[in-house]
Amino acid sequence: MIAAIAGAGVFFAVPVVGRVALGPLRGLLPAIARPSLWVAVGAAIWSAPLLGSLALGIYRPEYIGAAGWLTIVVLVAAGRVGRPRLPRLSGADRFALIGILLAALLAAAFTADPFTTGTDMGTYASHAVYMANHGRLDVPYPWPLHESVPPGFIAPGNLYLTQPAMTVRFSNLWPAWLAQTYAATGYEGLARLNVVIGVFSLLAVYALARRFVNARLAALVIVFLAFNPAQIWTARQTLSEIPTQLVIWCGLLLLTAYLGKARPPPGQTQPRWGLWAGILIGLSALLRIDALLVVPRALECAASHSRQSAPRLGRRVSGRGAGPTGITRLLRGFQPSIR
Repeated sequence: MIAAIAGAGVFFAVPVVGRVALGPLRGLLPAIARPSLWVAVGAAIWSAPLLGSLALGIYRPEYIGAAGWLTIVVLVAAGRVGRPRLPRLSGADRFALIGILLAALLAAAFTADPFTTGTDMGTYASHAVYMANHGRLDVPYPWPLHESVPPGFIAPGNLYLTQPAMTVRFSNLWPAWLAQTYAATGYEGLARLNVVIGVFSLLAVYALARRFVNARLAALVIVFLAFNPAQIWTARQTLSEIPTQLVIWCGLLLLTAYLGKARPPPGQTQPRWGLWAGILIGLSALLRIDALLVVPRALECAASHSRQSAPRLGRRVSGRGAGPTGITRLLRGFQPSIR
């Protein structure tokens, strides 16, 4: 019980650290999206010690969680974090929030067993449990290191026969967070982590939609998305689509806010928004390889903005759209599964 409470500390530290890293969020960013941005940026920061300790083979969930509790105490004592305040939400915001929460309750009530429903979700969950119990990424061979692979040995489809140990398929970032969740909350938390992340993800999508369409229309659309069978089905699994969705949409939200005004008033648009937009979009590739397709389009968005503020620079960056399109085609050539 003590180890579980200690391990949970990092999840409370994620939004706190993200809030400090982003600074004041006002002006072009809706209040309803601020928790999503805090979670995305905080998770990006805490991913470094999480993956670093696993790569070194010294990972202990209770130590990472204890560091989270200590970070909260230090930031609060230093006055970097004020009292949380409930934001003022419009009628459209309330409608969107209620719809998203109802869809989340539906997904949480009927979660899928990751160990029996499919190979991919079972690989993520099994790797997470292995990390939590052994504190490392790779899997040792069941025979002495100096011996060769026995004749006829066939590794499971989710393991690669690398040296000096076997390597698990897929990126390690998402299983690392699943491992921390499993250590703090057990199987139930492991199976429902995507449901929680999905709430923050959909709020970020809603906030971005509000920048382009009427708030009521955006709320109606996001509720339809929340109850979309594909969205609910994915949130019930331990797959990496939902966390990738969160960091990409939060990155795009920060990017559009940063580029929203060429010369913003002081204190409204923070330069760090653009920095964190790039970090989040880049981090998405560590969750899913096909997230790389967002990068050329993000460059095209920045180039389009540059054409308005600095036409000569914009033409160099965009190349009339040929650059991003060419990069996209190149990525599809290296990764045929990208569509």
